[in-house]
Amino acid sequence: MLKIAIVSVNFNGEKDSLDLLESLVTLQSTTYNLKTIFVDNGSSDNFVETASKKYPNIDILQTGINKGFSGGYNRGIEHALIWGADYVLIINNDALTPDEKLLPTLLETFRKEPEAGIVAPKILFAPGYEFHKERYKPEEKGKILWFAGGKFDRSNALVRTALFLIFPINLPHFLMVYTDIFSTGMILLVFYLIFVRRYTWAGLMAILSLTVRQNNIIWTGFLFLLGLFKEQKEKRISMPSVLAYFKKSWTFVLGFVLFAVYIYI
Repeated sequence: MLKIAIVSVNFNGEKDSLDLLESLVTLQSTTYNLKTIFVDNGSSDNFVETASKKYPNIDILQTGINKGFSGGYNRGIEHALIWGADYVLIINNDALTPDEKLLPTLLETFRKEPEAGIVAPKILFAPGYEFHKERYKPEEKGKILWFAGGKFDRSNALVRTALFLIFPINLPHFLMVYTDIFSTGMILLVFYLIFVRRYTWAGLMAILSLTVRQNNIIWTGFLFLLGLFKEQKEKRISMPSVLAYFKKSWTFVLGFVLFAVYIYI
């Protein structure tokens, strides 16, 4: 019998995760063997205890630490493949699966497109949770494509394009949009330490920010270069002066090396 594994990840999202598990009941079928795998990324909530009691047939894997989105899902996919899954459905824990035809439809797509390696369903906003929901009529709620909004949001896109054009003047905006509060504070602290030429401490704070959000490597690189240009502002750039800056900012270099090793392994 065909084996299908459903993989999701919980990180302090107990209510969403339990709602997802309840909705997955609609996908049960006698035509394939279905296994639900939930990876708990070191949460501090009661999801593991509650889910194991309410849904004893699911597999719950505990990582002990937050391995992030990719780390959590890769752990679940690995477990699914060991089980012998023919197909793996990955789904966010804040999504619901009210359509009982979800899996048959995806399997039929694979049948029609034998060269396809990945297929995905349409994902809709839950009614009332749409971006810019005031723009939609009541009868349109619940029919809007997730994130895309169902149509090209030209005015919003133009505003964001304009904001990108004035980067880095608008640096605080992008820090708040693309990072959470803690890592935003770390990046702003790195910016300040660069400004006062405390490069060693700036590098250490940058490394700390990378442990919270990996895409802070972009800001780390930007601020590293900012420090280099700041050092050379009143000097003529030369190899000795660049090497002197590298020596002062050795913690940045350490951070880049550690990040490269982390990505590699």
